[in-house]
Amino acid sequence: AGGRRHDPDLGGKPLAHGIALAGAILAHGCALTLSGYAWCVLLRLYTAPVRTADGIVVFMLAQFARYLPGNIVHYAGRVTLGRSCSIPAAASAMSMLTELGWALITAASVAAACFGSIDAVMPHSLGVLLPSGLHTLWPAAAIAMPLLGAAGILCWQRRQHVSGMQAGGRALLGRLTGCFCLYSITFLLIGLAGDALAAGVFEARESHLVLLTGAFAASWIAGLLAFGAPAGIGVREVVLLTLLSPAFGPAVAGGLAIALRAAAIAADGLMFIAACALSRRHSIFTGS
Repeated sequence: AGGRRHDPDLGGKPLAHGIALAGAILAHGCALTLSGYAWCVLLRLYTAPVRTADGIVVFMLAQFARYLPGNIVHYAGRVTLGRSCSIPAAASAMSMLTELGWALITAASVAAACFGSIDAVMPHSLGVLLPSGLHTLWPAAAIAMPLLGAAGILCWQRRQHVSGMQAGGRALLGRLTGCFCLYSITFLLIGLAGDALAAGVFEARESHLVLLTGAFAASWIAGLLAFGAPAGIGVREVVLLTLLSPAFGPAVAGGLAIALRAAAIAADGLMFIAACALSRRHSIFTGS
């Protein structure tokens, strides 16, 4: 069974609430930085080596535009900003296509692994996702998706005949493996943020780190595929509410979804400000 539910006293322990929220913002900021670094890793498949700091700054600046309608403006922004610091537009576009596909595969694999481990301990607790009798598919899916995804990306790369691509199949697989680890850590970081908020703000008595990690990965997929929703706003929260309610109850699950969104927006804003400062200090966009 899930953890004990209770109505948290949100008026007490303001210091604990502040520490939990600050930790959640920090976790989101670290996750954003790792995602930017992963993009730099993929960029190097298609272009001359880009400075990691430059690539992360471009990523951070463009990422804030995901809150604009359409959920696609930040990708166009990354291409435009990248050209200003000598990253070819074609390299940006190809690397982002690879990033998009591989991040989706990683998220699905992480979600399947988390839900499979939960089902092993609490059978039928995730019946909302799979009918009874199909829960053994979780571990198989967690393993099969990255293997099939890597094979698909490798075949796609070979069919594209990408000019300027600087890595063969072995190097591509190596970098995909590295990015799989980086993206997995980002989902774990958000799971830790959720667990900290659950304990520090909503006074949850038990940790649900695995559930929170898997639920966020699943909600991230839903938000990304909801093309009209800026940054997946609303869509992610509905998925989180659905998946977290059995363990936390609807009130706390809804509060957690909102708190995670608030931490994400705060982290995006702070990282955007930091990226602006870095770009000016080091003259990243002056051209060379």
